[in-house]
Amino acid sequence: MSQTVERLIRTWELTSDLHELPPGADAARVHAVERSAGRRLPESIVALYRLVNGASLFNGNIRLLPLDEAELCVTSASAVYRSSSWSIPDELILVGDNGAGDPFGLWLPDPPAEGGMVVEAGRMFDAGSFAVAATSLDRYLQARTAYYLLLIGADTAALDTLQIPHELRTAGGDEPDYLRLLDWADPERPDSTADPYEAGLDVAALRSVLATPCLPDPGGPPS
Repeated sequence: MSQTVERLIRTWELTSDLHELPPGADAARVHAVERSAGRRLPESIVALYRLVNGASLFNGNIRLLPLDEAELCVTSASAVYRSSSWSIPDELILVGDNGAGDPFGLWLPDPPAEGGMVVEAGRMFDAGSFAVAATSLDRYLQARTAYYLLLIGADTAALDTLQIPHELRTAGGDEPDYLRLLDWADPERPDSTADPYEAGLDVAALRSVLATPCLPDPGGPPS
């Protein structure tokens, strides 16, 4: 299990009154989802879902979808959004949203290759509404979690558990700088613009940017 996933879980447990953290999924369930999707999930994602099978974080400001057995879940979300006129490419497996309807997902190409980059989709319903947000889901969640911890003025124990550098901790009343937090959590991300409304990438541009992912977990055919 990645150290980032371990820190995330401990941090969420320290601030448990802000979250809904369902029990994790067993290995058989994870593999069933991989077979259904025809893609192998990155190891850090498997580790996360073994601990929490979906989650509502910071009173719904970050939502992780359950793997299956829900109207909106990892196995169904991409198709559901496409049926509502979202231009979700086949490579993008949606795994969550920001609580306001903007989804994010994992870029998992087929045939299998390195994958697991996080892509955000904006609510513009056209082709140019994507951004590459992070090189892995655990790094993405680390930056998002840090942002909300600082925004609400969480206890120092939670900030220390997530190992947020002191120079990134905001003074009272100051809004956290999300891009700086993302640079800290994910120094290898390929683009300084992580907001789909600013990046405005279409599917062709996404495929170009992600043709050679700079990280993370290797993806291969599900066993």
